[in-house]
Amino acid sequence: RCLWRQVERQGQNDCAIRSDSNRDDLNRGCPSRRLRVVRLDNQGIDVVHSADNGLVRPALSGRTTLADARDPGLAMMRLLMVTAGGLGLLKPAPGTWGSIPPVVLVAVLTPYGWTAVVVGLAILLALGSVICIGLADWYEKHFGVPDPGQVVCDEVAGMSLCLLLLPWHDHDWVDALTQAVVAFLLFRAFDILKPPPIEQSQLLRGGWGVLIDDLLAGLAAAGVLWGLLGLATLIS
Repeated sequence: RCLWRQVERQGQNDCAIRSDSNRDDLNRGCPSRRLRVVRLDNQGIDVVHSADNGLVRPALSGRTTLADARDPGLAMMRLLMVTAGGLGLLKPAPGTWGSIPPVVLVAVLTPYGWTAVVVGLAILLALGSVICIGLADWYEKHFGVPDPGQVVCDEVAGMSLCLLLLPWHDHDWVDALTQAVVAFLLFRAFDILKPPPIEQSQLLRGGWGVLIDDLLAGLAAAGVLWGLLGLATLIS
């Protein structure tokens, strides 16, 4: 039986896996093999592998824990959840990419009525919040920092809250999309600039600091947009 002992990095994405044997007579039957590691972002990875019936499983992006190495399928599912289906792995500005799904939802559901829009946004808000809090320990260990840029489920929740607080009844598709785009720009501005108390909220632990600052940014953006809508009503 072959014992997998050595993992060598070659270039940026490849690793060569060589097999050795503790017996000379079995060594001939264990040729060197090559395996391509598929990286999901541009950060360096720690290559971790495990041998299971001759199958070597490559590491995911980030810091691969022992649990991830044993169950890469579960690790991949968690990665897709916290990165909003991989949007958080896009460069540049992953937070901007992660804020897009609620806007797309508004564009898709507006023809079906404002009730559909509100229900859809509420579902996104709940999912983003639960994932952000529930997987906080995992993504902190996986990426090595408490608030990784790749984690954008908090942006999904914050942008959904912002849109959820806006008026959607009696809107045609163009008006609804225009309102959603303006809300998107305001949300990104507050999320990037982080005026008080948004910045201070990041000190909360357990994933709450990751989530609350985006929820506050969503509240601030919605408040500003309500003011703009009121001003436009007065002028007209």
